[in-house]
Order: sequence, then C-alpha cells, then structure tokens
Amino acid sequence: MRILLLFCFFIPCTINAQVYTPKCTYITAYSISEFTPSEIAYLNNQATSSYPNATFLANASATYNCHNYAWNKSDGGSTYWIDSPGDDTYWTDGSYVEVSDKALPYATKVSYPNGDHSAVTTSNTNLFVSKWGSWPLMQHAPTYSPYNSSGLKYYSIPITGARFICSGSENYSTITSSGVSSYTWTAGSGISPSSQISSSSTFTASTPYSGVSSLSVNMSPTCAGTTVGATKAINMGNGPILSHVTYNGGGFPDPVCQYSGGFMQVYLHPTYPSGAYYSLSWSFANCSYNNTNGVLFNGPIGSTAMVRLDATGVCGPGENYTVYMTIADCGTPPQDWRIAQKPSDKPRADDEIKITEPKIYPNPAVGVVRIELPFTPAENTVLEIYDNAMVKRKTVKLTAAVTNISIAEMPSGALYFRVVNGKESVKKVVLKL
Repeated sequence: MRILLLFCFFIPCTINAQVYTPKCTYITAYSISEFTPSEIAYLNNQATSSYPNATFLANASATYNCHNYAWNKSDGGSTYWIDSPGDDTYWTDGSYVEVSDKALPYATKVSYPNGDHSAVTTSNTNLFVSKWGSWPLMQHAPTYSPYNSSGLKYYSIPITGARFICSGSENYSTITSSGVSSYTWTAGSGISPSSQISSSSTFTASTPYSGVSSLSVNMSPTCAGTTVGATKAINMGNGPILSHVTYNGGGFPDPVCQYSGGFMQVYLHPTYPSGAYYSLSWSFANCSYNNTNGVLFNGPIGSTAMVRLDATGVCGPGENYTVYMTIADCGTPPQDWRIAQKPSDKPRADDEIKITEPKIYPNPAVGVVRIELPFTPAENTVLEIYDNAMVKRKTVKLTAAVTNISIAEMPSGALYFRVVNGKESVKKVVLKL
C-alpha cells in the first residue's frame, strides 16, 4: 500500500516562508489545500485497515506531513508541508544533535534515514507518534509503519556539560538563537539552583548530594513559533552504582562446595552512564581469583569464604558488594561431579584407589597447566580431562614427571583432571578462565 504523496503541481499550494528551526534557519515549506471530507474518510480507512495494530490519533490531512509534524507542529508550530531534505536542516544547523539515549526525556525526535520519515518519541520507548504522509497521525511501534525503519537516528536539543557533578559546580549550556529572549532551566532533586529563567543559554549547577538527577531547559524561539526543550541526566557526587553481582549466572550458594568454582559478572545500575570510566577491585578470603572474574573456593572445609567488590569511578569510590559463604565438604570431587558420572568409564568418587596427589598449576588457568607427578610414571599412566558436563575432552599419556598440557581449546568453567596410574587414580578440579 502506497501513501498518497502531494506535490504542488498536482494540488494548489503556495510556498510559505514562515517555518524556521530553533536557531532561526529558514526552511522551505508549502501551504496546501485540505482534502474533502470523503477523501479524508477514505484515507483514514486505508491507513487503519492496512496497519490495524497502530493507533489512530488524528485525521488524514493534505496540509502537513511527517517532517512538519515531528520537527515543527508537535512543538506548537504551524501547519505546513515540509519536503526532504528540509527536515535535515534541524540537525545540520545545530538546533538538534544526535543522541544515544533513545527514550524520553533525552531523545525527542526520530529520523528514518532510509525511509524519508520523521517521528517523535513517547514515554514508551516502543511507541512513536508520526504523520504518515497524507494519511492520518498515528501512534505505532518503531518498525510498524509504511517506512523503512533500518538505521533509526534519535535527536534532541543539545545540553552540553559534564555528566557528573563530583563536587563544587559544573557549567551547562544549550543552543543560542536570535529568536530566544529567555531560557527556562529546571534542575532535578539535589541540584541547585532549582530553577533559573534568564536570557542566558548557560546554567551553573552545584550539589552537595550523591545520587542521580537531571537538568532541563525550555525555550520559545519567536522565529519558529514553537516551544522546545531538552533534558540531561546528571550523576551527583557518587562513584559507580552497583546493581548486582552474579555467580555462574545466578546467586552465590551458601554453603559452597570446596574446590568448586565459577565466574562472576558485575552489573552496574543503568543510571551510571554507559562508557563512563570505572574500575573494580576484588578482595577474597579462603578462595582464589584472577583478573578475568573467575573464583575457586579452595579454603579449608568449615572456613568462611569472602568475596568483596569495591567500585571506583569518575567521582571516586562508589558502593561495595560483599558476600560470605561457608566452605562445605561435598566429597572429592564435588557432589555435582559425582552425580554426572555416566557412562561407567568416567571417574567415580566411590570406586577410586587414591594415589599420591600430583601438583597441577596454575589454578585458575588460561592456556597451559603444568602437571608434576610425585612418582615415576608407568607405561599406562595417563591424564584424562573432562569438562563440566563430564564429556571427556582430552587423554594424554604421561611419560615424564613434569608435563605441560594445553587447555586453550577447552571450554571455560570447571575442568576435571584425572590422573590414572594402573588401577590407582586421583582427581583434581581446575578452573579454566
């Protein structure tokens, strides 16, 4: 279904010179005569029947299109038709800048660069409002419209200045325009002053608090006949805000099996800016760790293992996270290994004759581990390596007391090393990072 397009040589129209960007750059626009009531009803029906999952908001109209609605009319501007590339002027002259925050209040306008279409955002990130050519004004999902939605770009009036107010004050500014006589600045909780109305496009914000807030500005360029604004998120005097830490994708167990291990994943609170600097410092007791977030609980049975994370960011130290677990005897190897022993050629805890335990290090390991046998290997001394699903990954004949073994091709997680010397065997758990 094609949307009816309007051109001045088909329908009477006049070029109107009263459409301007917030920075007072002139845009060519057209004043076009309206459809008849029957034509409006026909186009309304076309749109709603073709896209039943979109919400009808206002009648089809020949007098304005998507670009006018998104960049002008939705902010209180007049009703005109703006052809592409006229809409590009709103960002090429600096009135708007592309932003990565796609939700209100940070992004207010959307450009469909591969569909010659414009829309405005709503408080629901999954819904836009846009005028579909001469069809009606509709509320719709970003990808549910007659237009190619690939490569969407989001725009806002710019507010320049630091994302963080660590201490003291920071200066913020927005666009300057000959058509703006006053700027209304409004600060969120914790920022002072709470408001400012002046002819200045700059604002000095300070805060004695820690937390997350925002700063907004509104202006009414007389040249454009619109009221536009922007909002910027501000982090006040705090380091990274931790959301949670997971262990193997879930919570930390308590108690935890001796010699079990896994991986930790840190999640920052979404209010901490993406890409902003932060560093993590781990502290451990009765467990070991390396810098790829792997932990092995190798402390004595009955001892308390401690994992602590301290986060530091742009404004210094943030929150810390600490968890305590009791190290339990789950058997040798850990209980979850014994349960998985099928078929019968895989190692079992209840049918092993122990030999003197070899040294296997480093543990945790990344690429290569060294095995030091406390005995002279026999003709039938071998090493078997199993992954966490108890699938045998490698068998190596041990011919020397010291052997280097590559585990680079092994999956990350717990690996189970079984040294077999005739009828005797011993098992060790190695954490592959």
